[in-house]
Amino acid sequence: MFSQVDFFPTMASVINSELPAEAVPDGRSYVDVLMGKDVPGCEYIIQQSLRGTLAIIEGEWKYIEPSDAPEIQKNTGIELGSYKTGALFNIGNDPSERNNIIDEYPEIAERLAAKLKESRAGQYRGTAQ
Repeated sequence: MFSQVDFFPTMASVINSELPAEAVPDGRSYVDVLMGKDVPGCEYIIQQSLRGTLAIIEGEWKYIEPSDAPEIQKNTGIELGSYKTGALFNIGNDPSERNNIIDEYPEIAERLAAKLKESRAGQYRGTAQ
């Protein structure tokens, strides 16, 4: 999955330049993908809401960590994507994230929650499952 943070490392590779490691710590170069030498793929993507809640997307699964933030914006009635017990969606089947299936697939939610926790601590070095 090509992301905005990958743009600068990719362009730096194209012009044979190096970025300081701290410039884009989560970015990676996709120049080999663009040249047809590799297949695209990012093991997972971590998203952060405006309120600081994190979510992790791996393949077709999206896990949103539990949050004490309001679930509904009271003035507009808009759902804010906050869940007291967390949420799990199969975004391949449910791209609008309408059906929280965390109770049906607790093992997937637990695995993604652990990966999110390890990533937050800078410890995750595994591979996609």
